[in-house]
Amino acid sequence: MKKAKKTVYKNYSFFWNTNLSNGRMKEIDKWIGTLTPERKDMIRDLLKDERDEAFYDAYEEYGIE
Repeated sequence: MKKAKKTVYKNYSFFWNTNLSNGRMKEIDKWIGTLTPERKDMIRDLLKDERDEAFYDAYEEYGIE
């Protein structure tokens, strides 16, 4: 079970580090730069929640307990 957890986490990290950080995240950061500080925090929290949710979806999909 531990090996499977590590594999899912590794795949998840790779997905978010490549797809989100390199491409979309730069565009999002540019857009966030035009917002007020309160809005910036709100958007960043939403993005973090979205990323966490994707991880848990993958976690459940692999049937890991």
